[in-house]
Amino acid sequence: EKPGDSQRAYLLDLVMMTHGWRRFTWEDIRREDALQELKFERESGLYVKGYTSKSSRKKRPIKSKVMLNFLNNDLTQEEVVTEDDGRFAFGPYLIQDSLAVIIQARRYKGENEKDFLDGNRKLNINIEDPQFLNLKKPIFKEQGDFDLAAYQKFINSNKYSQFVKDQYNDMEVRLSEVVVKAKRKTKEDEIKKIVAQNSIYLNPSNRIIVDEDFKITNRSVFELLRNVPGVNVQGSLNNPTVTIRGGNAILFLLDGFPVDPDFINLININDVLVVDVLKGPSASIFGSRGGDGVIAIYTGTDPDSNRNSNVTRRKSGIVDLVVKGFDKNRQFYSPDYAMNASSITKPDVRTTLYWNPYVLLSKGKDTSMSFFTGDNTGEYIVITEGLSEDGKPIFNTYEFSVQEND
Repeated sequence: EKPGDSQRAYLLDLVMMTHGWRRFTWEDIRREDALQELKFERESGLYVKGYTSKSSRKKRPIKSKVMLNFLNNDLTQEEVVTEDDGRFAFGPYLIQDSLAVIIQARRYKGENEKDFLDGNRKLNINIEDPQFLNLKKPIFKEQGDFDLAAYQKFINSNKYSQFVKDQYNDMEVRLSEVVVKAKRKTKEDEIKKIVAQNSIYLNPSNRIIVDEDFKITNRSVFELLRNVPGVNVQGSLNNPTVTIRGGNAILFLLDGFPVDPDFINLININDVLVVDVLKGPSASIFGSRGGDGVIAIYTGTDPDSNRNSNVTRRKSGIVDLVVKGFDKNRQFYSPDYAMNASSITKPDVRTTLYWNPYVLLSKGKDTSMSFFTGDNTGEYIVITEGLSEDGKPIFNTYEFSVQEND
């Protein structure tokens, strides 16, 4: 074959997958500089990266202490000291879907600094966008010649499917004008809904809905609690002691999850929607944990501010963000008409009937799969791809027919 022949390159790839790379030796990987030759390092998770800078000049980095808190059930908290360039990186993390994060930064004074919260927070926290690998060309090679006739048949089938859907939609009955009247939900109604979704109690002993006046006159949640009858807050706001009617072990909840009292000081007062205090019988639903009282804090975006603005309120030295993680596993849509007979009236004009990316086969044993076909009759093709235990590629196709019932 000619050196540039595509068929030759494709066959060479198959040889390499089944027989391995002949020039790879373990002696090479043991060299001290072996990893330095790699263009991309192996990724073991996601990072939250950024840098801190002076509040007045975004491009002037500043050395600082940075603390990260994940607002989940595990309540992960980490703290790092940046270099002079102000850069920081937390991770790697294995996160699914998304997760709320609070990052705080204080100017670095020295290792003898007693309390993180005592530091000067007049600086900017700049979060970097996550980096994704940009593939300039497909990583899979196209197999076989392009079948124009099959492609045109597929296009015609999709056009027919759309035609059937349009016909079904035309059967809808158009109603005359319908006037729907409803009472606009108040801010209190929306907050009650948020609390109900994250709590197991019905009515608190005291409730504070944190409006703009509370945010202006109170610097922290502990300072806010001084407005609640029966709650005693003593000591400095950085290291307070909170008691309810003389009790000791108060249970703190943040959006329904138990948290350490020290973490409450890290919450931005501008992010607090409501604070509930439960005493005596109201706290009995929490058992022995709530014997000395419960303080439940709920955070989020003010429902009133959502109506007119998309701006998220933040303080200097504090940012809150949502870290996007790995996508969750999703199942290919395959209707089960045996379980849902009501959907039979709607036409099923799918062109792809079944897809299963994980099928385990055993030698000498039959493996069966079942699925419902659609309403389109005709010939369908089945494509099977996989790898054997010793790395040999498996590929096969066959056809079956879908016919109308007599």
